[in-house]
Amino acid sequence: RWSDIEMNHVRRLVVGIGSHHGDDCIGWTVVDRLKKEWAHVFGGTRFVNCQLPIDLLDRLDEVDEMHLIDAMDGPWRDDSGKSHAIHRVRYADRGDRLAVRERRLTSSHGMGVLPVLQLAEKLGMPTKHVTLWLVQGESFEPMTPPSAAALESIDRCVEMLPKELRHARTIAG
Repeated sequence: RWSDIEMNHVRRLVVGIGSHHGDDCIGWTVVDRLKKEWAHVFGGTRFVNCQLPIDLLDRLDEVDEMHLIDAMDGPWRDDSGKSHAIHRVRYADRGDRLAVRERRLTSSHGMGVLPVLQLAEKLGMPTKHVTLWLVQGESFEPMTPPSAAALESIDRCVEMLPKELRHARTIAG
């Protein structure tokens, strides 16, 4: 259970958000692979999955850094119209926050990640240490496997995220 996660000596939390609805498993799959392949490298980092983003409120003030991986419906298009399968949003960056709000992301989780972070801000909780990793999905049918495009995006995210974690560790010392 989410509430039973041991948080002693945890500086960084990497959270996969998902469900069993096709490509919505992207966050869970990324975190499962990162945990298997990288947990031994990143001390002080906990890799966990959750289904309800509202549960994040319990952990926002317990860590120095939080990475959230969630599926998004379709690609991210930047200002030039270029399409991206993975989009990193640094929540501390006002431009990033505005861009993700303008996209009007929908959620299969009831209250989605963005509304949860907005609620946290209104409650005076820390959010500047949060990075969202929005990964392109195509099919969100219940109890179906991930699409080929999702599997490719998962591989890319599993390749990208450790580089980010290493960079942050270098800066933090």
